[in-house]
Amino acid sequence: MAADSKHTYHVVSIKDEKGKITGWGVKLVNGEKMIKTFKTQKEALDYANELSEKNGRGVVLHSKTGKARKA
Repeated sequence: MAADSKHTYHVVSIKDEKGKITGWGVKLVNGEKMIKTFKTQKEALDYANELSEKNGRGVVLHSKTGKARKA
């Protein structure tokens, strides 16, 4: 199954009210809720890659500022 943008896992930073990164999460492109949260970006990326392989979806990694970058 080919991945498309509607069915992509996103690895995003989680920030507190002051903008400090407190962790990393995995969610679907327009998902409001995180599927799972992690302490490090690497842990979140590893989990997103596992989900991607199981479900035939893509992965997009976001930088600390929120910009999408290559996973």
